[in-house]
Amino acid sequence: MKKEILFGNVQMDAQVAMNVNGDINIWPETWEADKAPIMPERKVSYRGRITMMEDGQAEVKRYHIGSQLPLYCKLFSTEHCDIIRTQGGQLIERWKFKKNLSIHQVCDIRRREQPAVEAFFVILKEGVA
Repeated sequence: MKKEILFGNVQMDAQVAMNVNGDINIWPETWEADKAPIMPERKVSYRGRITMMEDGQAEVKRYHIGSQLPLYCKLFSTEHCDIIRTQGGQLIERWKFKKNLSIHQVCDIRRREQPAVEAFFVILKEGVA
């Protein structure tokens, strides 16, 4: 779900521009432009995706577009396995076992549940193709 608050790029005043993608650009006042360099270094990046340039221009980058959505979407699950999809569309097969199980018990559980997991992948592949 993508929310667009602005319908187009907006120039708030001579110094501030808000872009449709969420970025904000801030330029120094005209009387400050004569003072070069304003920043002691070429480019400084701060946390929160803020970058200050040598001439005083500041850029505030937007957060990841999908950050409002959950990171994973559960598609299929068994007693010990979950198949989830990331926001980027990758599929992850995640197995969870109790710590007190032996390796033989883990192999036995995987052997029992693996056909159901593979069947789901086959169904998923046939639905996409």
